[in-house]
Amino acid sequence: MVGCLLAKKQQIALSPFQQVLGWILSMAGLMLVLYGTYDWNRGQETSRAAVVFYAATHRTVWAVAIAWLTVTCVYGYGGLLNTFLSLKIFVVLDRVTYAAYLIHPLFQQVYHSRLRVHLSGDQYVGIYGYLGNLMVVYPSAFLFTLFFESPFLSLEKLLLTRFTERKGIQRFT
Repeated sequence: MVGCLLAKKQQIALSPFQQVLGWILSMAGLMLVLYGTYDWNRGQETSRAAVVFYAATHRTVWAVAIAWLTVTCVYGYGGLLNTFLSLKIFVVLDRVTYAAYLIHPLFQQVYHSRLRVHLSGDQYVGIYGYLGNLMVVYPSAFLFTLFFESPFLSLEKLLLTRFTERKGIQRFT
């Protein structure tokens, strides 16, 4: 729904009251989803109704709160958050992280298919495996981005620029 809103509306007008209310509700929703299970994780008994309510609503609340952040940043109401998220370093991190997302199953499959013994499921083994995976996947993702994604993006930009200039299509930046 946010994608449709962003595609159809060039600008939206939000009053200061709407902005403040939206930010308060968004932050409250994010905090409730993040810390709503704090007592449960400490071993305290929780009512069945609270568990069912959280399970039924936490994903929707999180999505709506992130949608608010997205809409406000795109339409110029993001303030410092928009300035921070618009830093150029995030473009590089975005590409490398997406490449890591694409290639990490390959590394995990190779690792697990070569295991000859059963690993215990304790925290040490999990952290060790996570850090090992991280140290192999991210440098590989950086190389993947450097040697595959970036050249293809440059080629795509070159071809699309020529096509749009020839067809008289206005480019959006």
